[in-house]
Amino acid sequence: MTRRPVIGITQSRGREGRLDVGEGYLCAVWDAGGVGVTLPCLAEKAEEYAEYFDGFIFGGGGDISPWYYGENEFPRELLDIDEKRDTFEWRLLECAIKKQKPILGICRGAQVMNVFFGGTLYPYIEGHISKAQNREIWHNLSVFKGNTLHKCTKNGKITVNSRHKQNIKARGRGINVCALSDDGFIEAIELEGYPSFFLGVQFHPERYYESDAAARGIFEELVESAKN
Repeated sequence: MTRRPVIGITQSRGREGRLDVGEGYLCAVWDAGGVGVTLPCLAEKAEEYAEYFDGFIFGGGGDISPWYYGENEFPRELLDIDEKRDTFEWRLLECAIKKQKPILGICRGAQVMNVFFGGTLYPYIEGHISKAQNREIWHNLSVFKGNTLHKCTKNGKITVNSRHKQNIKARGRGINVCALSDDGFIEAIELEGYPSFFLGVQFHPERYYESDAAARGIFEELVESAKN
């Protein structure tokens, strides 16, 4: 039997250090031909993780501390910040990039990727998350041709879900925009010249990949890249 690529997945931490594992991430990776493993937030293990795993998903969750992108005036009490996770993901991304591993960022993960290269975020935006529990907001994206997301989706127009209150503002160094929402927000990014898969998306394809070929293609391209 051919070995499945092993994909390390970062997630939120709950009470007493418990990991809040999104089942959709694990299922999407498995159905794409890989194996997903949820990673503890241990910055001291980041270099070992980068050596062992074939690829990474930086998952959704709470808010990145404004300290990372120079937003000092926004009230921190309005954000859901986990400083241990921030430190861990920063170090893991650094190590994974050095190893040129395939990387997918989802929601918060895309924001981490942008901020890592010196980009900034809107600390809070309206209208991109439902105030009703478990209710999705959907909107259309324009996907530019010739980029990583277009290769995954094979479509210039896709419909995606929206579950976030932060968003990319200024792009980081070498970051290219792959898609914009109808209201002009950056919804997907890639890193120019990166030799492997590097894609950040603001939406959550793991929540609807089973019924959507474009969402499914994102995980398939990640896993395919992780085989090499």
